[in-house]
Amino acid sequence: MSCREDPDPGRGVPGFAYFWRSHLDPVSNHHIRGPVRFWSLAGPGEDVLLALSERHLGDLPQVTSPPGTEGAQRAGELQAALDHLRGVRDSYWDYGWRRENRGGGRYPENKLWEAVQGYLDLLDASESPHDPPLARAKIDLPPR
Repeated sequence: MSCREDPDPGRGVPGFAYFWRSHLDPVSNHHIRGPVRFWSLAGPGEDVLLALSERHLGDLPQVTSPPGTEGAQRAGELQAALDHLRGVRDSYWDYGWRRENRGGGRYPENKLWEAVQGYLDLLDASESPHDPPLARAKIDLPPR
């Protein structure tokens, strides 16, 4: 899990936004920049916790990705998100899948929405604001 400072404009109070990441993937992505590791399998990072407690935020060691790897990482994440979205779409009407993905206040619709939202978030992050939305044109949308 990672978090970043995320002020709540409604209350004017700083807070944190939490993001779950697989241990198999790099922590950094288009939302998480320069994360700080304060715990690992070896235990807590005492130096990081000390710097946090003393509010020496400039002394925190940030985990960074190798230069030039962001584009490839984002492309891989975009493909994984598309594969997941297609998997959810293909299973959506399957009775067994729907039964497995229901309960605790969650429904199959939540899985579908989250898959769509995750894919579109990565798609938007992969497009430059100055370029035409080419990737959006490749999505087959049903006619209105």
